[in-house]
Amino acid sequence: MSKRTAGREDNDLQYFQTNFIARFFHARAVLIDTYGARTFDVRPRDRFKVKASFVQVGGISLSYCDYASSVVLKFPEARFIRQHLCLSGHARIDGGGRVQELSQDNWSGIVPPEMRVDYSYSANTRQLVMWLDVEKLGKKLNALIGNSRATSPQWPGDGYVQRVALDSMKRAVEFVVTELDTAGQAPFTQSGSVEIEDFIMVRFLYAHGHDQMLRLSEEARAASHAQLRRLEEYIFENWRAPLDVETMADVSGVSARSVFRYFKSAHGCTPQAFRKRIRLEQARNRLRRCEPGTTVIGVALSCGFQSLGHFAKDYRDHFGELPSKTLCSGDRL
Repeated sequence: MSKRTAGREDNDLQYFQTNFIARFFHARAVLIDTYGARTFDVRPRDRFKVKASFVQVGGISLSYCDYASSVVLKFPEARFIRQHLCLSGHARIDGGGRVQELSQDNWSGIVPPEMRVDYSYSANTRQLVMWLDVEKLGKKLNALIGNSRATSPQWPGDGYVQRVALDSMKRAVEFVVTELDTAGQAPFTQSGSVEIEDFIMVRFLYAHGHDQMLRLSEEARAASHAQLRRLEEYIFENWRAPLDVETMADVSGVSARSVFRYFKSAHGCTPQAFRKRIRLEQARNRLRRCEPGTTVIGVALSCGFQSLGHFAKDYRDHFGELPSKTLCSGDRL
């Protein structure tokens, strides 16, 4: 090897080392200036590499992080709740006198609001982190239990989880991630964002122990026919609008849990599924009319469906045929 060649390789090595260091300081600046971290460090720095993305869906912020090196982070108190979902590797969360060790098998950890927290991630750790708005969580909890007072849940941090609700919440988050990967950074309408936020937050409230968990687990009181009829009429008149637990409680005048109990008894489904039936019937009517310019995707979006694939499956399950077949007997897609 010539001296000239050796010198060029030395320069290339220096360039890559500088590039690694530049990445580190850029990531450090973003984490401290944008996300509010107190400290950020990695080992070894000369192999530092990170993949990260961020999106907001209603009152939920969702971040994906993939660290190639071991990472240490410290965060001050925050006004929101952090839900961690470890996808691979190992994460250690130290806050409030409690240490949580996360892995792919033990993947869930939460950090209550107003708590300082230290994080340690092993190399090649991948995770999803949700930031949940505490005020919105409180409103949903009050709607569920029928509490007129604007109180927020308190989190004792004892690690209690209800596994069914936790797994359901995780599937909802995975759905959001899949839709983002497929459709890009803004795949949801405002209505869709409200309902995704509602779905995830409600399951979060059922999954993690808080001071109102006992009231949330009590049997819901029965509602009168007149109270629930008001909600049925609202859904028929506003089938395009988002439907969350606050709306159910406000329109009916009873707790959202009473609403769910009534719908299960009267219709064999949730209010959201009842509304979906109406949307599917509306979509079928529009497809049958087959006006000029009608397309399956146009009908799906106009009837409040977020995904053409999910719309087609729901339509086939309900009517026994694909929407493209209904549209002008399959002559036009």
